[in-house]
Amino acid sequence: MEDQKKFEVTLKTVTSLHAHAKHLFSKKKYALAIKDYQQSISILNISQTKSENEENEVKRLKVNSYINLAVCYYKLNKPKYILNMLQSLDYIIDVEKHCKALFYYGRAYEMLGKHDDAVVYYKKALKLEPKNNEIGNALANVDKYNVKSAEKEKELWQNAFQSGPEKKKLVYNVDEEFKNDVLEMCQSLEGRNEYSKFDLPNGLTKDEVEFIKDLCSNFKGLTVIEEGEGSKKKASVVKKMLG
Repeated sequence: MEDQKKFEVTLKTVTSLHAHAKHLFSKKKYALAIKDYQQSISILNISQTKSENEENEVKRLKVNSYINLAVCYYKLNKPKYILNMLQSLDYIIDVEKHCKALFYYGRAYEMLGKHDDAVVYYKKALKLEPKNNEIGNALANVDKYNVKSAEKEKELWQNAFQSGPEKKKLVYNVDEEFKNDVLEMCQSLEGRNEYSKFDLPNGLTKDEVEFIKDLCSNFKGLTVIEEGEGSKKKASVVKKMLG
């Protein structure tokens, strides 16, 4: 342990761990790569530096570790873990000046369905690197999604529960906040490119469940599945892959 605290040993060990983690990442073994980066941070945290240059190198390696952890968690579709890694960076550097950190903040918020927040961070990242095509494309995709969602939301509230020649007007005893939360969930699920399942909380009223079913019917690929009976009955919203 005492030897590991020496800067020279720290540098050699962490460099080796990062090289191994990159190899694992290239093989799509993201969970194993995460373990190497986490071990790197543990080692860097106990490293004893003797000069400003050594301190700067330890800091650089920590930043590299946290950023790569965020990328690994992105590959594993774990947005909350991405945010945890980036928030840890806030204690080391000014994230507002780090393009890749800002970009993955955007990625995380986009995965969570918080598209307005994602746009804010993508724009900050693009300001630092105006010619970065990956950031530009990500921002354009979210902008398109927001426009499409706004149009669809308007159309849904105008038509989803309106009376028509062959459709009886449906009225549900649910509040506006519940309606908006369900709409946001449906929009988020519809925007995904893979099979997804969202388990509905227990204790929903009959009107709330029927409202969710009715709203889901307006989105391609979304359906409500109910399992069990009585108090053990569970419901989930499922996004099916369209053939």
